[in-house]
Amino acid sequence: MQPHHTTTKAIAAEARHRHAGLATITTVTNKALTSRTFDWAYVVSLMLIACYGAPYSGMISDGVRDLNFALSIANDGQWVLKGPWMSGVGHALGPAWFYWLALPLSLHADWLGVVLFNVVCSSLMYPMAYLCGRAWGGRSCGLLAAALLAWPNWSHLNQLFLSHTDLVITLTLATCWLLKIWLDRPRLRTALAVGLSAGLAFHAHPSSAGLVVLIGITCLVGRRDWPMFVRHGLAAAFAFLLPWLPRTFVGDSLQAIDMTTFSQTSEMAGRLLLVPEVMSAGSWFGGAQIIDFLWSIGPLWLASLVSGVFILGLALIVTTAVLGAPARFASDTRCFTLLVTAWLAVLVVATVLKHPMSFYGVFAWIGTSALLLAFMASACSHQTLRWVPALALVLGLAGQSATTSALFRIAHQGSVQVPSLVSDITANSGHANEPSWYLSTIDYRRFAQWQCAQADPPVLLGALGAAIDISGGLERRIACGSSAYTPRLSGRSNTVVAGFPTAWAESLHLLGQSTLGHLTLFEPLQRFGSFDVDVVLHDPATYPPYVDARPGITTDIDIHLPADQTLLIANPRHHFLPTTSWTVSGDQVATLVQQRRISVHRCTLDDCSITVSISAPRPELIQLFTVRHRHE
Repeated sequence: MQPHHTTTKAIAAEARHRHAGLATITTVTNKALTSRTFDWAYVVSLMLIACYGAPYSGMISDGVRDLNFALSIANDGQWVLKGPWMSGVGHALGPAWFYWLALPLSLHADWLGVVLFNVVCSSLMYPMAYLCGRAWGGRSCGLLAAALLAWPNWSHLNQLFLSHTDLVITLTLATCWLLKIWLDRPRLRTALAVGLSAGLAFHAHPSSAGLVVLIGITCLVGRRDWPMFVRHGLAAAFAFLLPWLPRTFVGDSLQAIDMTTFSQTSEMAGRLLLVPEVMSAGSWFGGAQIIDFLWSIGPLWLASLVSGVFILGLALIVTTAVLGAPARFASDTRCFTLLVTAWLAVLVVATVLKHPMSFYGVFAWIGTSALLLAFMASACSHQTLRWVPALALVLGLAGQSATTSALFRIAHQGSVQVPSLVSDITANSGHANEPSWYLSTIDYRRFAQWQCAQADPPVLLGALGAAIDISGGLERRIACGSSAYTPRLSGRSNTVVAGFPTAWAESLHLLGQSTLGHLTLFEPLQRFGSFDVDVVLHDPATYPPYVDARPGITTDIDIHLPADQTLLIANPRHHFLPTTSWTVSGDQVATLVQQRRISVHRCTLDDCSITVSISAPRPELIQLFTVRHRHE
């Protein structure tokens, strides 16, 4: 019986061992699934919060230019061979961005659909940061990289409008991710993907050119033999140049480049001294301006508090990264060296090529900075700082939520005043940017639907005229095709409409006829000046927009203003008419608003007489009209 008893005990022990093994496997699997589920829930949450603000983003002339070309491709079947015009390089880039925008238009997307498509693609920077960080440094590195990108930084300003620079961070991180895949398992197709991703990143903006340095060094470090290095290097170079292929069919490729920008090598070498300034201004410390901008509508103490919290968080993250750097260097010297190379190469090359450094010139560097910080910080084993990554995740959600909520507030108030240093982030002090009228994407679509129903070409005044002049009427072409009339800024018409943000109009007690989204529409009671001269909208194909700096022509206009009416003087192109000004004189007249874009005047007691003296190279562009106001 002894052998049988031994056999029974052995079988029982084996069963217990098997059960324990299955339990262990189940526990490990559940933990892995739970971790992965949390990771993707966090990353997708950042994406959704960013996309939720898409209907409230606005439009600038760069985006209008790009949409115009995309519309020509999608609707008119034109073959566009030149890329966007960029300062310093002209039309030297290929048209990849135009064809990318043409994709939703070819599927009959409207204005909102195109913007949403772009915002979704732009917000892919969060999952791309996670995938890239996880590939280079593990799960915690990926989560931390995604969270750091959501902290307020210069790239958040791009969520205000449509631009080709929206995709810089996404494509930069995609290139780094593909490079790590190639480094772990070199394949020719991966090398092609790396080159193509870097080429598209360069077309999103040339400030990402430092990726070329990273690719070259990675191919050199990861080679297994010299023939493989040559094959994969040539494959990556070929794919990198592919986006330029349509450009080669245009004979003025060399003439399109401003060679003087690149010929002044001594000046470019001198820009190396600006690297520390760009690094300081482009980092999250520079993002303090973005915090002030995002919270500018609220009380000042709130902006100061939020700024202090994020700066403290940045100090903690940097401390954690410094403490984790030795561990990372010891465990994975090659990856550590390559990521530091990427961070430094992108910063130096962008500084040398782009001067003065605009806010979008540091986007690629912000992406590599988030990756490098996360890579080092996730290796920190210091017990006191274990809670810092969790704080970073919370601040990431708060940062992206703040940007989205700022879009809501800006769309509601209908006016925006961007930070003063956007054109040169390294400047010690910037000029105060003037406020500009702001029309959200959803309101552009609503107004386009209104235009489709008009029987006459409407004349648009005030903030509405300025916003539609920026768009060049593209919202009408997308929504109505060629069946609707093209609006004008001046002229005679049976449909004359002034539009202002509802919040702004209510603050002045103006009485409107109807509302359209965040706009209140008015029917002008009187019009003055050269209102019978036809002025068409800005042509979106003209870029950069023409700045008319000719000396002004002085015109005096006498106006009798009833006590129940308010006089508004609007300049719909105030950014492009720098020599335009006007003065208002008269007894018993109060000036309620005085800006370059608009001034508002009202009689203090009874009816009053007013003289308006206008100095402008194009007086017919200055809109003078009255609307009724509510007695206080």
